[in-house]
Parts: sequence; C-alpha cells; structure tokens
Amino acid sequence: MPVAIQIPNVRASGAPGASELAEMLKRAEHAGFHSAWVMEHQLGAASALESLSVLAFAAGQTSSMGLGLAVAILAVHQPVRLAREVATIDHLSGGRLTLGVGIGASGLPYDAFGITARDRASRFEEYLDVMRRLWEEPQVDYNGRFVRLNAAAMEPKPVHRPPPVWFGGSSPAALRRTARLADGWMGAGSSPSSAFPEMVSQLREQLAVQGRDPSSFPIGKRVYVAIERPAQEVREWFRAVYGPAISPEVAVTGSAAEVVRELRRIREAGAELLVVSPVGDDRPQLDLVIEHVLPALD
Repeated sequence: MPVAIQIPNVRASGAPGASELAEMLKRAEHAGFHSAWVMEHQLGAASALESLSVLAFAAGQTSSMGLGLAVAILAVHQPVRLAREVATIDHLSGGRLTLGVGIGASGLPYDAFGITARDRASRFEEYLDVMRRLWEEPQVDYNGRFVRLNAAAMEPKPVHRPPPVWFGGSSPAALRRTARLADGWMGAGSSPSSAFPEMVSQLREQLAVQGRDPSSFPIGKRVYVAIERPAQEVREWFRAVYGPAISPEVAVTGSAAEVVRELRRIREAGAELLVVSPVGDDRPQLDLVIEHVLPALD
C-alpha cells in the first residue's frame, strides 16, 4: 500500500528552514514514500509555513515523489489566483500535484478573509468550477455569484488537465458533495481511525448513488503517528499546535509494532493511501517511520 509522509510545515514552534526541509524531502524520496503532503494553517499560534509555497519548494527538491495539499479551505482563497498557483506547481513538478480542498468548519475566522461562514459551500462549488475550467479551456466566460470572467485565459495549462482534486470533510453533506464532484477523498487527521470505516461505507454508498464506481475512486487517510513517545509529550504537542481544536486521542500511539497494526486496520477499512503525520518537531519520529512503518506497509 502506498505510504505518504507529512511535510512539517506546521510546528509547535520553530518553523523549518530551507536546508532542513530540503534534507527531509530528499530523504523521504530516497526512502520510497509515495508522496509528501502539506497542511494548510492560515491563522493560529502554531509556527506555520504557507502550504503552496512549501509545495513549490518541494517540487524543486524532488524528482519523482508525488506532492499534495490536505486540505485547502477553498472559500478563503481567491480562485483565479489559486488556479494559477496550482497550475504553476503542477507544471514545475511535472504533473505530480494533488490538490485537497474542503469547505471548512463553521467556526473558522472567515471574517478575517472578508466572507461569511454561511456561503462557504456555495463559494466552494463555484470556485472549484472556475478553477477546473481555467485549467482545461482556452478561454473562460463566467457569470457566477462570486466570480465573473470575460474571455479569461490561463497558460500554461497544468500537466494534468485538470489536476486531481481530492475533497476532505466527513459530514453527510460533505460525503455527498465528494461523491458528486471529487476525484478522491482524504480522511482527516483530526478524525479518529475508529470512525473511518463508517465514513468509507457512507462515501461508497453515495458514489453508487451518483453512478460512480467505488472501486475506482481513490481514498486516503491522514494519520497522526507517535511511536514510543510519552503520552504527555503527545498532549503538549497537540495543545501547542491546535489548542483545543483537535484531541490528542486521534493519534496512533505506542510501539512501532502497535502503530503498524493500527495502520493496517485503517488500510483494511478502505484507505488506499496513508499520509503519516509524525507527532513532534524532531527528526527521530521520521527515522522511526522510515525504519519500521514504511517497510511494513509499502
């Protein structure tokens, strides 16, 4: 099963520098990870590097490993600018980019971006439509609620026309939207692995309703992993990065063998791609994942 690794663009403190990121990316590609993914973290106390900038950097440091974002809150982005950024990274990486998007929780600070929470789903669908048309069509005319374009052209096109867009979100509405519009689905790292099988079941039901083949629809799961790390350290790291927003209990913890067993259960529940997110800001967790997790699962 393909195993991906989380790029540490979000930390409790001390954002990684260019040399540290370059070393990590080259090491991950050499180790055989399927892909490397970033998180989006717009506002908060954590030390966070902007996700698309990090992916552009990663494109220049790697040659074959896939690159992904899980996930961008689409409503807080300007869709024409985001379409250009995604097309640029896909072009520079030779077609290795997967974009993950979501509508975001209602409690996020949407007013900081000049929008309201109540229209985020409408913005999501309109923005996605605009982006896909800019990636595929020579010229775009668009007269939407939020976006208006007149003979708008965007070149160069991405290598993938359009790039694969995976959705996040686990509510019934989000899963229905995923089945209708997405190219794949990424289970959130903030949701416990115990809830994953039921989400997969619901998604496959919705895919069937849409007349889509569930067996050909890719599913991933981002999983926080803490190997041989004291429980107190895990709690402190989650508190520093997310405050009360995410419970430390979502992390898969224990010995390397225990972590591998739990990841195998997630795979058996329907995950075709595991994005392993090491808990902590130090290198030893990556070492343990490369030594124990990757060979056991890949």
